[in-house]
Amino acid sequence: MEKISLKIQYSDPEYNKALEKALILRSAAFVLSKNNADLVIDEKTFPPYQPVQSIIAQIMAILNRPVGPVKPLKNVKFIAFTAAIGGAGLTSTALCFARFVSRVNGLKVAFLSFDPSFRNNFPKEDEFGLTYLDSIPQILDADELVLDIPYGVDGYHDYLDMCEKRVVVLGFDENRVNIGHKLFEDLSDLASNYVDPPDTYEFQNKRMENCDIYDIHGAFGKEVFKLAGKLEEE
Repeated sequence: MEKISLKIQYSDPEYNKALEKALILRSAAFVLSKNNADLVIDEKTFPPYQPVQSIIAQIMAILNRPVGPVKPLKNVKFIAFTAAIGGAGLTSTALCFARFVSRVNGLKVAFLSFDPSFRNNFPKEDEFGLTYLDSIPQILDADELVLDIPYGVDGYHDYLDMCEKRVVVLGFDENRVNIGHKLFEDLSDLASNYVDPPDTYEFQNKRMENCDIYDIHGAFGKEVFKLAGKLEEE
C-alpha cells in the first residue's frame, strides 16, 4: 500500500494531536510528516471539528489516491454535560450519569472531561466498567460517549454541536440555577436554527451527600437515575 504523508497544522495543538491519532487509527496508509508532506491539513482547506470520515474523503478527492481499507467508526451516541458556572456539580453529575448507564444499562460507555483539574488525575478505567479518554478519537468501541464540558473551554460550541443530547447542569442554589437556566435558553435558541437540532435538557441536581466518591447515592443519585432513564428513553 502506497503511504500518504500528512502534516496536521491547526492553531489548536490539542486538536492536532487528536486528529493525528484519529487518522492513523483509521488507515494504515497515513503517516505523519513535519516536512515535505503529500498534503497539509489546516484551517484553510479542512474546517476543524468535522467528522474524521469526511476528512478522509476530502484527502482521497484532493490526492486522487485510495487510502486502503478504512476502519469503520461505530455509531456512538454523544451526550454532553455543561454548566454556566463553576460549583454546579457538573463533573459529578456527568460522571455519575456515565457510571449509571455503564453499570445498569450494560452499555460500553466512555467518559471524556475537558475540566483540567479532573483530566490530570483520571484513571483509564474503573470498577463500574467506565473507560476514561483523553481524546475523542479513542471511542471506536464505545456505545456512548459522555462529555464533561465546562463553559468557555476552547471549542466549547463545536464540542456541544457534535452531541445528539446536551444537558445543562443548573446546580442547587438560586444564583447558579438562574444563570444555568439562561444558558439552557441560549443553547436551545441556537439549536432551533439547525437542520437536525440536538435535544437540550436542563437538570437541577441535589447536593451530594459524600463528595469524596463519584457514585450514585442518596437524593443526588435518585435525580441522576431519573435523568438517565429520561435520556435513554428519548
